[in-house]
Amino acid sequence: MTIAEKYKREIEGAVSSFKKEVAKIEKSANPYYQLDEVRDYEIGKLRETLDGQIKAIKERFYAEIDAEIKSATFAAKTSKFNPTSEEKAYAENVIQDLILGVRFGYTESEKLEALGKFEKELDLMSEGALSVVKSQLPSVADQLAGHEPSEKKLRYISHILKELRTPAQQYLVDLEEQKASGYDLPYRILRMTHRAYKGEREIFSVSKYE
Repeated sequence: MTIAEKYKREIEGAVSSFKKEVAKIEKSANPYYQLDEVRDYEIGKLRETLDGQIKAIKERFYAEIDAEIKSATFAAKTSKFNPTSEEKAYAENVIQDLILGVRFGYTESEKLEALGKFEKELDLMSEGALSVVKSQLPSVADQLAGHEPSEKKLRYISHILKELRTPAQQYLVDLEEQKASGYDLPYRILRMTHRAYKGEREIFSVSKYE
C-alpha cells in the first residue's frame, strides 16, 4: 500500500462514518431531532468534526510524503544501473553495428536497414543494456552527424530512453505523483455532493459571482 493509498483509506473511513452519523440524525425518531434547526445544528457539529479530522489527516500526509520525497531524492540522484558484462558487450556490439552500417553502407537503403535493425535490437534489450545505449547516444550521434534519418531516429530514441529509470528514480517519480494525486477525493466529492454541505456550496456559488 502506498502512502497516498493509506491516507485515502483513512479519509474514506472518516467520510463513511460521517455519512452514517448524518443518516442516523435524519432518520431518528427522537423528538429532539424533529426540528430542522436542531438537525442542522447537530449535523453542523458533525461537519466541523469531519473537517477537523480531514485537516489533521492532510497535515500528516504532507509531513510523511515530503519526508519520504526528501530521502528518495538523494537515493535517486546517487542511483545508477549496473549492467553486467554481458549486457554491456551486447549493447556495445549493437551500437557498433549501427555505426558501421550507417557510415559504410553503400546505399541509403543499407543505411536505413542498419537503423531498423538497431531499433529492433533495442526492443529486445534489458534495462541494463539499454542504460549502456543511453549513456553512449551522444557519442553515436556525433559519429552519425550529417545523416538526417539517423539524427532523427537517435533524437526519438533519446526521448524514449529518458523514461528509463533505476528503481530508486522510479520510486521518486511515484512519490511525486502520489503527492499530486487525489488522495482526498472522497472528501472533495462529499463536499460537492452531500446535502450536509449544501449551505457551503451555496455560499461559494454566491461569492463566485459577486
